[in-house]
Amino acid sequence: MDIELFKKRLYILYVLLPLIAIGIFCLRYNQNIFNYFLPNSQWNDEVIYYKTIEGITEYGIPQGYFGYNESRASIGTFGAWSPIIYVFDAIWGGVFGWNLYSPIIVRIVFACIGMLIYAALVRPNVRNSLFIWLFVISFSLYARYLSSQMADCYMVTLLVIYAGLYNRKEKKYKMAGRIVLILLTLLRPYYVLLWLPILDSSENEKYIIRDIIIAGGSLAGYFVISHYFTASYFTSLIKFDWLKLILESPSEGVPNFFRILYEAAKVIGSSITSAFVDGNDVGLQYFLYLILTLCFLFMSLMHKEKRKGWLCWLVVNIMFCLTIVLFYDVRVGSRHLMPFIIMEGFIILGQNKGYYIKSLFVVLVFYLCLIKFTDPYFTTYPSGNETLQVQISEMRNELADKIEIDETDRWNNTIIWVLSDTDGAYPWQTLYSLPAGMGISICSFDYVISRFGNLSAKYIACTANGDVDRLCRLNGYLSIYSMEDSNVCVYMRQE
Repeated sequence: MDIELFKKRLYILYVLLPLIAIGIFCLRYNQNIFNYFLPNSQWNDEVIYYKTIEGITEYGIPQGYFGYNESRASIGTFGAWSPIIYVFDAIWGGVFGWNLYSPIIVRIVFACIGMLIYAALVRPNVRNSLFIWLFVISFSLYARYLSSQMADCYMVTLLVIYAGLYNRKEKKYKMAGRIVLILLTLLRPYYVLLWLPILDSSENEKYIIRDIIIAGGSLAGYFVISHYFTASYFTSLIKFDWLKLILESPSEGVPNFFRILYEAAKVIGSSITSAFVDGNDVGLQYFLYLILTLCFLFMSLMHKEKRKGWLCWLVVNIMFCLTIVLFYDVRVGSRHLMPFIIMEGFIILGQNKGYYIKSLFVVLVFYLCLIKFTDPYFTTYPSGNETLQVQISEMRNELADKIEIDETDRWNNTIIWVLSDTDGAYPWQTLYSLPAGMGISICSFDYVISRFGNLSAKYIACTANGDVDRLCRLNGYLSIYSMEDSNVCVYMRQE
């Protein structure tokens, strides 16, 4: 066989890798990707993403406020996530339109392009390609996120491209890597750590200073955007209390710092044990991240010619783990590890050395993520549900006739989603029925009850026969939607 022709076929396989990963996922967990129906997902963040993009596509910006307990951004109408996170979906929606199948299509297309770029940059040989393919199709979390509305897959693709650019020493590729890092840092502040490998490869002091300034500017940009263009969450998404305590009272703050590390280590340790017992998703991600950290340590000891580079990655991993432990919830923060694991997997597996350690890593991923891992929350695709489809369709038609987008007051385009009432949680999947441009303010039961007479939003979505339902009727709210034998009520405040 012609070698060059074979290499071209390798590139084709890289383009198909996300599709192959989804196919293996479906076979392993008995899923049918062709029966896909986004509203039937268990992940309630997705409805916020979806309706935000729908508002952008229709109006340029959502016409109602997204937020929590009626929080709102100082500028614009976006919720708790940086508007930068919506860029890729917004471009796709603007060009091709936006519907319930758009999220999975755009993510797969973007992922395929990213794989092609990586393959073109690194030109991995057959052995390394086999390692990478086995890694991607075994890491089932990746395939699940590809079929979601979540933005994590965009970060994964950018990080895969970054992994490819990192392997190229030419100036133009290093500059492209810096552009990718600017975007990543604007999306998540901890990606500023990835500037460290770039700094390590810079020989001229003035370039190092330049990179530090750009990295610092990108990090500052993230916090500026978060301050002015995002709404406050129920609680702070990033924890600074431990740092504040150290600055105010070192005698209390320092012991508290080590106490946090100790408690986090116990949680991570028990989660890792659980990963081998019952496939705990938190534990398997921390364990794989630990293995990658050990890989960097091993590489730094064995490969003297690249020791500085591998030590640099070792430092990045340690600092990133500390970031998750100190600034985020340890369990919830594990989801931030997923993109890092994929990027570092590509960096390790794309090397021509370390055959045995690469083999061990791939075997562990295969066992933990494809064999042991069976959590239905992560292994079940959103599938067709005829009852829900009919309900959403009927609700959409009714609300379209009763809700008008008001260009003078954005609160008149905002609906409160009461998370849970005395009779249970609101069936949030029905929120996909809202007219394009509507904003959703996710509110706690206590907030709505305590401030009922002073709520800003014009509309309320609540459960039938609950306390909020009764308050709406007692206070003259107009019922604009309710369905017999369902738990869904939508009210409108009468002026």
